Amino acid sequence: MSIKSGTASLTFFYAPEPVTEDFWNFIDENIKRGCFRPCEEGDTQSSGFVQWDNLFSSDFSDLSYRKGDYLAFQFRQDRKRVPPLVVKQHLNEAIARFKNEKKRPPSKKEQQVLKEAIEKKLLKQAFAQPSYCEILWNTQNFEMILGTTSNKLIEGFLETFERVFKIYPVPLYHLQWALHIKELSPSLKDIISSMVAPSSHRAFQEGMFIGQDFLIWLWYLSETNQNSIAIGENLKATIFLGDKLVLVDPNEGQERVVCSTPSHKLEEARVGLKTGKRLQEAQWIISIDERDYSFFLDTSLWHIKNLKTPPQESRKSDDDPDGRFFEKMFFIEEVRKVLTLLYTKFLEQRFSSSWDSETSMAISEWMRSFDKK
Repeated sequence: MSIKSGTASLTFFYAPEPVTEDFWNFIDENIKRGCFRPCEEGDTQSSGFVQWDNLFSSDFSDLSYRKGDYLAFQFRQDRKRVPPLVVKQHLNEAIARFKNEKKRPPSKKEQQVLKEAIEKKLLKQAFAQPSYCEILWNTQNFEMILGTTSNKLIEGFLETFERVFKIYPVPLYHLQWALHIKELSPSLKDIISSMVAPSSHRAFQEGMFIGQDFLIWLWYLSETNQNSIAIGENLKATIFLGDKLVLVDPNEGQERVVCSTPSHKLEEARVGLKTGKRLQEAQWIISIDERDYSFFLDTSLWHIKNLKTPPQESRKSDDDPDGRFFEKMFFIEEVRKVLTLLYTKFLEQRFSSSWDSETSMAISEWMRSFDKK
């Protein structure tokens, strides 16, 4: 779902600051070097960077990727593909011709040669199918946002970006997000790292308990009137549980989606939680002043899915060509700020000595209260 649309799905990375004396010249040289070029004859795929507002233009001579403190462009990936059923149809026809001419069926090796020739011919005739996502790079905190949760697009972008820029973005899932929060003390980061080694190839799975506990903690706050947090002078944000949850049985690995409206009547979800199921994903609503946001957050904490932001003001593009962009960025950054403040507060509790004796016990008491509802 496009960032520019009313509903967006986002994936977060930290992009280390490049070692260069001239940052903007470094960016300009590399974004042009990595610009998209269409598939040439014999190619089955191509990828590269295109303009933020024009999927069909890779001309960056006007520095259109610079929008205030942000770099904004798109990643485009074209692939040529022939459906297996079409290949099979043409192969059957080729085998029939072979039998008619040779008076015998083709051997396995001959069939393979026929198949490869057919695939090559059909790929040459095929049209490339484009896919794309927006890229937002905050040059102040070096956080990078991809407007997709598609693994194929994410992997394709990282391969191209790392090859061109020689910069290696860090995925900000539960553990890495915690370690990149500036407000979190170094000592607390050391405690977290001692429990889940950041360099481990299993860090994503081993640290999943952090995301699971965070979602349960948010649910607990939202039902015990502790769900408001200050985000500025005389400004508070309040987070509520939405109407859709996904719980998983850790023993069976089978998901069960529970839907109900309104959220305080999610009896089935409460029963599932009380009987040992884990909250894997939930819809959340954040209210700030007169602005309401809704989105889905799962235990990886890496993605914000289906983010619905407040309606944007209508304005003439000629008067303020980047006005809608900065308004949209304000909305995204506001949601990210609230979640970061809440996550910081959670981490300070979760990895303190009082978690087991106070917070965990309070959450258990809250769960036992389900029987009274």
